[in-house]
Order: sequence, then structure tokens, then C-alpha cells
Amino acid sequence: MTMANLCITHIVIEGELATLTRINDAVKEHPGWIGTILNTLGIECSEQDPTSAGFINEEGEIAPSADGKKHCLKLHSEDKWTMSCFMSRISQKFDVNIYFSAECPDDGWWVSNDKKGLYFPERYLIDWGLYSSKKNEDENMAYFNDRQKMLDFIKEKFGCEKPRELVQKEIAAYSACKIIKGFTY
Repeated sequence: MTMANLCITHIVIEGELATLTRINDAVKEHPGWIGTILNTLGIECSEQDPTSAGFINEEGEIAPSADGKKHCLKLHSEDKWTMSCFMSRISQKFDVNIYFSAECPDDGWWVSNDKKGLYFPERYLIDWGLYSSKKNEDENMAYFNDRQKMLDFIKEKFGCEKPRELVQKEIAAYSACKIIKGFTY
């Protein structure tokens, strides 16, 4: 059973290996509630603090960064929130760059701050699951890096020439062209 208003957030924290190891160790030591993770990192917050809400589901993976000059820590969360407060608090404490992609399938939105597509190159999402009798996300969603590939898919899958025709057929189609620059509060 999925949570109402589920938000799936993929986070990439780019920085020095020692910093990323420290963050990942805090996640390993205290998986779950991000308030505990933040407190472990010396970032003060209480249960009433809205920046402490949410959960990191599992420890991350450290890998080379996209440019190969630093490292990156990849984290994943499935919760009611996008983890934006968590990301903001981490970026205030440490010298890191944070990229994310978050989607809330039930609410029909999808955002990313990775404008260059270093870690999240997808720019378009077609989600027709809201209008399908099949509720398997793998069969009802498709991501695309460029507009032409998306249009070709729409034509082949639905027999439509333009995304507007999908709306007329009551199939949800939306784009991640709304790119968030940095963190907005």
C-alpha cells in the first residue's frame, strides 16, 4: 500500500569524500527520521522543527561526481515531503552542491534543480496511469531526455501528433520544464 501524497525524492550531494562519508555514516547510524540524522551531523533540530520532518529510507551510495573532480552521495526517500528542508540544512552546514529530482505521482508534479542534467537528464514525463485501469507504474509512466523522443513516443503509443491531443484524450502528460534553481522556500 502506498502512502497518500507520496513524494519520491532522489538526492545527489556533490562534495569532498570526507564530507560525504560523514553524511552517509549519519544516515547509516540513524536510518529513518531526518531530525536524528541532522542532529548526528551537529545540525540542531527538534521534533517540532519542520526541517526535521521526513525519512531517508536507506543508506546512500558514494560514487565519483559527474565531472570526476569530486564525489557524490546518492540518497533516496519516499515520504510525504520532498526533503527540501533537509537538503537546505545540509547545504548550509557543508560545502556541497545538492541536486534532486522529486515527483509526487498522486498529485501530478515532478521537479528537478539539475538544469544541466548532470545527474537527472530527464526533462519530460508522460504519466497515463491516472486514466488507466492498470496501476503498474512501470507500464504507465515514461521519462524522456528530449522533446522529440517524447513526441515520437506519444505518436507511437497513443496515435497522437501533439501532447495537446493527449489532454483531449484525458491522458495526463506533463513536462519537467519547470526547473527549480536552488532551493525555494
